[in-house]
Amino acid sequence: MLDLKHDTEQPLYTIGRVAEMTGVAPSTLRAWEDAYGLLHPARSEGGTRIYTAGDVDLVHQIKELQQKEHLGLQVIASLLGVNGAAETAPSKRGQPSTINPEELARLFALAKDAGVAIENARLLVKERHRSAVFLAITALQHRLTTAMSRDAVFPFVAEVIQKELGFPLVNIFSLVPGEDKLRLLAAAGELAPKETVEVILRLSQRGPNERAARSGKPQLQPDLRRARHQEMGRLFPRSRSELVVPILLRDRVLGTLDVHRTVPGAFEEADLLALQILAEQVALVLEANATFSNLQKVNRQLLAALEVSTALSAELHPEKLLEMIVSHAGELSGAETVAVPVRQCCAGEETVRYVAAWGRHADVLRGLEVPLAQAGFCGWVISHQEPLLTDRAQRDPRANKDLLLRLKVKTALVVPMVSPSGVEGGLTSLNKRDGGSFTLQDQQLLHLLANHAAVAMRNSRFLGEEKGFPYREGGNKECAIRPVS
Repeated sequence: MLDLKHDTEQPLYTIGRVAEMTGVAPSTLRAWEDAYGLLHPARSEGGTRIYTAGDVDLVHQIKELQQKEHLGLQVIASLLGVNGAAETAPSKRGQPSTINPEELARLFALAKDAGVAIENARLLVKERHRSAVFLAITALQHRLTTAMSRDAVFPFVAEVIQKELGFPLVNIFSLVPGEDKLRLLAAAGELAPKETVEVILRLSQRGPNERAARSGKPQLQPDLRRARHQEMGRLFPRSRSELVVPILLRDRVLGTLDVHRTVPGAFEEADLLALQILAEQVALVLEANATFSNLQKVNRQLLAALEVSTALSAELHPEKLLEMIVSHAGELSGAETVAVPVRQCCAGEETVRYVAAWGRHADVLRGLEVPLAQAGFCGWVISHQEPLLTDRAQRDPRANKDLLLRLKVKTALVVPMVSPSGVEGGLTSLNKRDGGSFTLQDQQLLHLLANHAAVAMRNSRFLGEEKGFPYREGGNKECAIRPVS
């Protein structure tokens, strides 16, 4: 033990006093001594640690190497020539442990060189990352100048991001307009399915894509095995970590950009920054694609209207004209089934008869006749002369429940067919093929075609029953079209 009576040439300090002087906690000082062998304080007869001024200087030096040069304690211990607490006790414990000034200068020089090398490596990685993002942005902006269908453009976008940034999996999801769900538009990378699959994520679910779409904020899942999304886990079983950023356009969520890696905790802040930049480009592609699709749809509508108008001017047989109208309405509105019900008066009874039909349930509806009071949506539109648009068809009190259940109708759009003589009938669209809902744009389209259908119905009356449209098989002369005036 240190004989305090004879060691009076330099001041001595307790561990508490050293902690006050250096700002290093007593527990840390003890760890430096016991675990790393960096300090070797003397002991009093009672076992109390006693530090010299040299020990205090050494504490300051170790602290500086940690904080300014960012060196770990193992590295500092190696540089000091110690190799753990069990082997580092000096033969003369009374002598203070310190670093030779020349060795300290050399240590600082090495640490600075190492720091510069590390920083250069970080800058190189950032520069490469920045270059990859720039190349991806350039490719995406180039694609903005070309007209591509959604089926082609989004696989291309996913492949560009995957190729330039090296993610094993890149997914692009689009928020379905008017519905609380995301649809997978494209997937690229070694983890992507080999065949195209239909993936729908409902926003009520708790996966990172759904959270990003709801909140408009990035979502990170460091370890997917701890929070496995059932649908995504089935499709991408080798994924271990996931990063999702929302695709935003003027604070409006259009979808999500979703990337995966095969190891947990693999994403860094640079990945988040890169994806946010690329998500902005994807938003522009989404908007451009939607605009182009709308223009294509309007163009198809105009061509369809022109074709129908040309047929009318050529005095095409009304039956063929109506079949052409329902075909165009089905193709352009995305409906499963389109039909033309008209109001008739047969033997004093008012009925609704489906004189033309197209699509999934065409055979069921074509020729079907029901009393006007039981005609459901069609009867209501004919009677009220107003359009009807509903996405909860079977709960609508105006519906013919039996017919809707039979046809499994979920959404419906019916517009009146109005001619100068009055309402001739109602152009009816049932169920979207993609599972969505009918829109006001669909309603405008059906109005356009319904006007042509109304003209066709009026023309049929002028053609006479011998040449006119056979509303009943055999041409029952007691039956007549009765428009609502």
